[in-house]
Amino acid sequence: VQLMLIGALFSFVLTDYWAVYNTLIEDRTKKSNRAFINGLVMSVIPIVSVVAPVAAGYVADTYGFFLLLLSSSFLMLIPIYLSHGMGENRMLMDISRADKNNRVIREVMFLEGFANAAAWVIPMFITLQFVTNNLEYGSFFSYLALVGAVSALVLGRKSDKSGKRARYIAPIMVLNGMVLIIAGMAGDFLTWSIALGANSFLTRLEWPFTWTMVTEVAKGVGDAMVAREFWLNAGRTTCLVIIASMLVFNIDMQFGLIVGGIGSIAFPLFMKKRRLG
Repeated sequence: VQLMLIGALFSFVLTDYWAVYNTLIEDRTKKSNRAFINGLVMSVIPIVSVVAPVAAGYVADTYGFFLLLLSSSFLMLIPIYLSHGMGENRMLMDISRADKNNRVIREVMFLEGFANAAAWVIPMFITLQFVTNNLEYGSFFSYLALVGAVSALVLGRKSDKSGKRARYIAPIMVLNGMVLIIAGMAGDFLTWSIALGANSFLTRLEWPFTWTMVTEVAKGVGDAMVAREFWLNAGRTTCLVIIASMLVFNIDMQFGLIVGGIGSIAFPLFMKKRRLG
């Protein structure tokens, strides 16, 4: 529960970070290649994530968690230094105005955030039932990252050419919901691994499309990014509250994956309702 509270505080920082980051991507790309470029940039995360969990597991087993967390803090100084080379960019964040101007994305961003949080947080707990040490634990999440490392680039350029995001988003979200439900019912490590591997692949496909969809219906890109991050984190926070309640009342956490899967399947319905894509 303490880790979840820390994560909730961390999300407030991430909201500001991603709102500015996504606005910069929008400003520095063209509509004809926006989804592909965003997929290219986002593919860096899973590539790094292939190495990081294994390395973190080794450091934790060998030197303890204090050194692991301390070294992670120092690594954050590198992007802070590199960001100075991007020049000065000012952005006024008004959540109330941003939400009012971009209310069309409320439900879909909430559902995406909810489903993503379920897929991120619950496996951290359930996987402990299948592994015996920190290195094995880290290796499993490196496997998930490896599966997702190239998937963000697979359909991004096709979406740029066709401009019909719904054609890709709808089946991806439905399939992702189905594999989350399968993971929620998994009773063995093989099924668990295959289902979460599929989720990792599909999630990396999903992000560039939903991000680009938001930019194309936006009323002011900066405001759209603020509204997007607000509702994504509202969905994530709601999911975290449910997961924390499951821990407190000893409810099987895998059930949360089923709920997250249902949210993902509902995503295209709200896209149709709001005429998105």
